[in-house]
Amino acid sequence: MNSKFDYKNKKIVSENSQVEDENTVIRQFSSGFLKQLEEGRVKISQEEVLRSHVKNWKMLSMKQRRIVLNLINARRAKDAKQEFLKELNLFS
Repeated sequence: MNSKFDYKNKKIVSENSQVEDENTVIRQFSSGFLKQLEEGRVKISQEEVLRSHVKNWKMLSMKQRRIVLNLINARRAKDAKQEFLKELNLFS
């Protein structure tokens, strides 16, 4: 069996940690929304969203882009709602 695709036995590490062999670990998902908040960017183009989440975004058809963007935007909205509720709880 090819160990490169043996995902059950790989260790999950943060995106910034240093590792010797990339084939033995899985990088954690990082939310682009928190980074966007830190930078103070509130408006972001759809192309920029695709470019930041999908490696081969230019190869997608228009329907595939729409589907992927819907999934990404749903995730971003969920993250935004969670952050908003955290801030709201701080005030109360």
